[in-house]
Amino acid sequence: TDEILVMYAGKIVEKAKTAELFKSTEHPYTEALLRSIPKTDQPSHTR
Repeated sequence: TDEILVMYAGKIVEKAKTAELFKSTEHPYTEALLRSIPKTDQPSHTR
C-alpha cells in the first residue's frame, strides 16, 4: 500500500493511505498542501 507522511516543523503531523488523505485531511497544514497543487483543468492565467 502507498502511504503518505506529512511533516510540519520537523514533526509528523499526519499519516494516511494516499487515497484516504486526498479524501479527508486531519491537519490544517495537510489541507494547505493539497490546496497548493495547481489545477490543470483551469486556464493557465488563473493558476
